[in-house]
Amino acid sequence: VQLANLPTPLEKCHRLSKYLSKNTNEPTIYIKRDDLTESSMGGGNKLRHMEFRLGDALAKNCDIYLYTDYSNSGRVAAIGCAKAGMPYVQVVSSERLPNVRSNLLLSSILGAKLHYVNSGTNPKEEAFKETNIIEQELIETGHKPYRIQTMPWYHQSAVISYLQAAIELDSQFKDLGIMNPHIFLVTGHSHVGLQLASKLLGLRWEITGIAVGQSFESPALPFENWSDQVSNLIGLPVALKLTEMTVNFDYVEPGYHHPSNKSLNAVRVMGNAEGIFLDPMYTGKAMAALIDYAISDSVKPDQTLVFLHTGGHPMLFDIESIGP
Repeated sequence: VQLANLPTPLEKCHRLSKYLSKNTNEPTIYIKRDDLTESSMGGGNKLRHMEFRLGDALAKNCDIYLYTDYSNSGRVAAIGCAKAGMPYVQVVSSERLPNVRSNLLLSSILGAKLHYVNSGTNPKEEAFKETNIIEQELIETGHKPYRIQTMPWYHQSAVISYLQAAIELDSQFKDLGIMNPHIFLVTGHSHVGLQLASKLLGLRWEITGIAVGQSFESPALPFENWSDQVSNLIGLPVALKLTEMTVNFDYVEPGYHHPSNKSLNAVRVMGNAEGIFLDPMYTGKAMAALIDYAISDSVKPDQTLVFLHTGGHPMLFDIESIGP
C-alpha cells in the first residue's frame, strides 16, 4: 500500500558542516529526510514499514488493526489505518495518563481507539497480555483482527522496507557523486535493511547504528536472525553476520525513552543550524554520535557523513524543556 512520500530528499547540511568545522577541516554532511515520508507530523522510517504491513492486512481481508504501543510506531499505524479506512485499536499502559499528548494525542486525532491497561510492575508485558484478550474478543464477535507484533512479518516487513530505501539512497548518492558515505542512524530494523542491501549490492557504505536502549538491544542483538528471515523469505544469496554490523552503545544513557545532555544538545544544534527537528530520545542520540565523530580526527578526507533522519519529532512534546 502506498503511504509514504517517496523518494525522500537527501539534503546537504551546509550550516551544520560549518558549525562543526575545525579551522579549515569542514566535514561534508548530508541528511536523508525520512522524517518527511509523511508531510504533516512526520511518518519517519516506520511509515515505510507500515506500507508492507498494511498491504498484508488488506490482502488477508482483516477488518481491525490491533497494536500495542504508545510511541512512534503506534502513531504511524494510526496514520496508515486512517489513510486506508481501517479501524484501529491501540493498546497502551495507563501510565501514559492523564497527559494524553505527543504521539497518543495524534493517534486519537487520527481516529485510533485508545485502550488503556492498568500499569503494574511490567507495563509493557501487561499491555501485551491485555491485547491477547482483546484479540480473542474481536475474533469471537466476528472480526478478523490484524496483529502484526505476533508475526514474523513484523521484523521481515521492516527490514525489506529498508532494502527498498537503500536502492533509493544509492541512486541519490550516485547522482551527487557521493562515493564513500558513512551513515549514522538509530539501530534496529532499518539498520539491518541498509546493511543487508549494502552487502547484497556490493556498496562501499560504512554504517553505524546507534543504540538508544530499546528492548531488543539486550541481552543479544537479533540482527542475524532478522537478516536470515528476510534472506530465506525472498531468496537472497547473502545474509548478515553480526560481526559485519557496527552498533555503538555509548549514547544509551540515561536509558530508553530518556534524553541525555548530548541528545538535547544535538536537538538544539540541528534546529539552530538547519531548521530541522529531532527528538531527544532516538534521533537526538544518533545525531549526537555523528557530531562527536565529525569533530574527532576520525573523518577521512574523502568521506561524506550522512544522517538518516528516521522521524519521531512528536516526541519532543514528551519533555518539558531542552534547556538553555
